Amino acid sequence: MILKQKIALLRHLEDALQEITGMLIEMSRKLMEEDINIMTSLKGIGRKAAANFLIEMGGDINQFERSGQNHCHGGIGSRLFTSPGKL
Repeated sequence: MILKQKIALLRHLEDALQEITGMLIEMSRKLMEEDINIMTSLKGIGRKAAANFLIEMGGDINQFERSGQNHCHGGIGSRLFTSPGKL
């Protein structure tokens, strides 16, 4: 009896997780659509790669003053954040 209850609870939680995940994806898609369109206009960047990049950046590519800071934050740059003019 307890095992059946635990299984039912687990299934309920999995369904709720899928529903919430779907809602978050849809909200993110709406918020990042413009940035995704800009990024996919570059040759070789698809929607999935653009979305993944934006998610890794926290959804806002404008949070950094310079492109070099984006590289460092994303782990693809070899320099640390420096003052303007040195990057």
